Amino acid sequence: MEGSRVERNLDCETCLDLVRRFYLHLDRREYEQLDALMARDGVYFRPHGRPIPAGATLVEDLGEIPPTKRIVHLLTNLHAEQRAAGNIKVSGYMTVFWHDDGTLHTGPVPLGVARSIRELDIELQKQEGTWQISKIENVKLMEAT
Repeated sequence: MEGSRVERNLDCETCLDLVRRFYLHLDRREYEQLDALMARDGVYFRPHGRPIPAGATLVEDLGEIPPTKRIVHLLTNLHAEQRAAGNIKVSGYMTVFWHDDGTLHTGPVPLGVARSIRELDIELQKQEGTWQISKIENVKLMEAT
């Protein structure tokens, strides 16, 4: 594998930060900033629907989430592993909370139970010197009843 250990560690930390920023932008409804983290040919596999390609389709699809639905994704146990030069896989867990009572809230909302715990499977590639998300997917491990 090319590069020094320091370079590989820096690449892994950069990719972990990209994943954290992806979900922060998702929670804040900053869909264009989220899309900017994706590779041009990247795909987001949403849990409740079809795979969505990066670009206008992704921004439009996410824009259909009701504005009254407040969502928080808590990421834990994130691990980045360089599989080849220019290719890193990030895995970990995500706990999802959401609240939607049909009202647009500007302050805190009631905290209910976690809706689900999911396992992350995310691939990142270095394209033109920049790390970008090429695939983002998650699988439900537990779901609130």
